[in-house]
Amino acid sequence: MEIFDGFSFKEIVTSFMVLFAVIDIIGSVPIIVSLQQKFGKIEAGKAAITAGAIMIVFLFVGNKILKLIGVDVNSFAIAGAFVIFVIALEMILGIEINKTTEAKAASIVPIAFPLVAGAGTLTTALSLRAEFHDINIICGIILNTIFVYLVLKSAKWLEQKIGDATLMILQKVFGIILLAISIKLFTANFAQLVLNYVNFKIMKKFYKVFLVLFIVFIAINLYAINWQNDLIADEDNIKFVFSASAAAIGLILLFVMDTWSRIGVKK
Repeated sequence: MEIFDGFSFKEIVTSFMVLFAVIDIIGSVPIIVSLQQKFGKIEAGKAAITAGAIMIVFLFVGNKILKLIGVDVNSFAIAGAFVIFVIALEMILGIEINKTTEAKAASIVPIAFPLVAGAGTLTTALSLRAEFHDINIICGIILNTIFVYLVLKSAKWLEQKIGDATLMILQKVFGIILLAISIKLFTANFAQLVLNYVNFKIMKKFYKVFLVLFIVFIAINLYAINWQNDLIADEDNIKFVFSASAAAIGLILLFVMDTWSRIGVKK
């Protein structure tokens, strides 16, 4: 069958790991236990199957929705890279950027959606489609669905055995993995967009202007940081750090785009 033509064990493992890191079901064990205590028994099978079905359906329907509103897969993948980047920062720095509402029930909502198959997971699944074959992503989703089921069935036991410190370490590790994945997704799809839409000769003229602007912006934010306070604990410092980081990423992209412009002009 045509769907099995792109079957790749490497892509399956990568898809599984990416989705596993985004879902972060191990890190959600304390939440699951809390929901069990508050609302009673959680139907593990029902929740896992529903979450898996949502991910697989969105994998195929999501692309049609994008075409309907005139957005290509590469653009959506870049947006997904930003979502994954934010999730990674939350996991690494232990901060909450995306505010979540308090759960009112512990059945399909909020376990299947949005805890497992949330916005980040759905965006990631569709973003992976820009890089991997469908069959490999589906296999990754199925493997994660099985793992989610096992975790939901043994949530209390896992919390007792793993402990808060281990959960925190796992969260940081997967956060770093997600950060690397988000950068890879962004660069691969951004490169394709640049090749498709950018006029290299015009871009080359504005290179020096943007270079100066980014450097000035970084310098202003670094100057505004109160270095005597904690960079993460101080809310004002966090804003300046994020702004400087964004400008630094822009500076890196500017160098990359300048390199592409030189190649594009030669061609």
